[in-house]
Amino acid sequence: MSKCCTICRETKALADFSRGGTMPYCRPCDNAKSKAYMLAHKEEREAYAAAYRAAHREEAKERTRLWNLANPRPKVVKISLPKAERDAIYRSLHREELNAKSKAWREVNREQGLESTKQWRKENPERVRELSKQWRDTHPERFKELSRARAQNYRARKAQNFVENVSIAVLVERDADKCGICGKPVPEKQRSIDHILPISKGGAHSYLNTRLTHLRCNVLRNNRGAAQLRLA
Repeated sequence: MSKCCTICRETKALADFSRGGTMPYCRPCDNAKSKAYMLAHKEEREAYAAAYRAAHREEAKERTRLWNLANPRPKVVKISLPKAERDAIYRSLHREELNAKSKAWREVNREQGLESTKQWRKENPERVRELSKQWRDTHPERFKELSRARAQNYRARKAQNFVENVSIAVLVERDADKCGICGKPVPEKQRSIDHILPISKGGAHSYLNTRLTHLRCNVLRNNRGAAQLRLA
């Protein structure tokens, strides 16, 4: 059997009507009507509920107690983790947020951050060595580049020449990724910084005195002048 809902005007089975099919409107319409009523009388319902609870406090407590006895909650086993593990889990879940906060703080407190880092490195030498090894293993090419740059800076300072922070990435872009000696393209693993006027002869470690070359070309040239080596 079926009947027509007085709200949506759709013909539906009796099972779609509340109270055994005796209601004049279907369940979806009944739910929508009830929701609209509750929203329209929200403050009134809250005031009535508060007044009722105040007048029937003990009765409400007893009903709650009986309901809890009849519907016991499942026991939750809490596992207590050490603080270090909890901190590690939190950092892994909020890594980007923590990195952004740390970067913003360092920009505002640069001197304090440098001093704090210096102090931490002094107090944790084993951890510093471990992290350094991890970084070297993960970034072998970058480590080689930085090592060569440090060696060149040291040589220039020792010779009391002008020293500038020269980035091989800048030379790659400036020199169109071509060797300054043979003129051929330079693969990433063969990149090297060559000093046009060698440091041993008073040349500066600067962008004006450096160029991108193959490591082999740089080694073959040694400390000879820029025009002294011609490769076939």
